[in-house]
Amino acid sequence: MQTYGVDDVFVDICLSGNIRNFNRYLEIRDANQETLEQGLKMAVLRSNVEITKRLISRDVRTSDMLTTAACRLYTNIREDIHQSNSYTKRMKKYAMEVLLYILDNCKVDPRIDFNCLPSPAIENESSLQAKKIIKDILNEYVFRLDGPVYNENIIA
Repeated sequence: MQTYGVDDVFVDICLSGNIRNFNRYLEIRDANQETLEQGLKMAVLRSNVEITKRLISRDVRTSDMLTTAACRLYTNIREDIHQSNSYTKRMKKYAMEVLLYILDNCKVDPRIDFNCLPSPAIENESSLQAKKIIKDILNEYVFRLDGPVYNENIIA
C-alpha cells in the first residue's frame, strides 16, 4: 500500500491550479527540490501560467520542462485545429505563454527532439502544422539569441 505524503499534496495543488493553497503550502512548509520539480511539471502539463512563474522564480531546476511545455502546446494546437472553440483557443494561449516564459526565464537549450512529441498513429495535416508552429517559435527564439549570425546560418 502506497502512502500519501505531504509532498504529494503539493503536487496535487500544482495539478489543480489552486493558487491560494499553493501560497499557503509554501508559507507553512519549505518543499524540497524534488517536490518543487514535480509541482512544476504538473503546472506545465496543466498550462498553469501563474504557478509556473512562481516556481521558476524559486530557482527550480527546469531540465526537461521545455520539452514538456512543447508537448503540451503541440497537443493543444492539434485540438484547436480539430475543434476550434473558445476553450481550445484559451488552452493553446496558456500553453504558448508557459513555453515562452520557460524560454525567456530559464537557461535551456531551445533545440528539442521532435520525436518526443506525442504523435498520432497516422501523421496528418494537424500534427504537421502543430510541429511547424513549435519549430517556428523555437527558431524565432534562437534568432533573437544569435542575431545576424543565426540569420546567415539559415541562409547558408
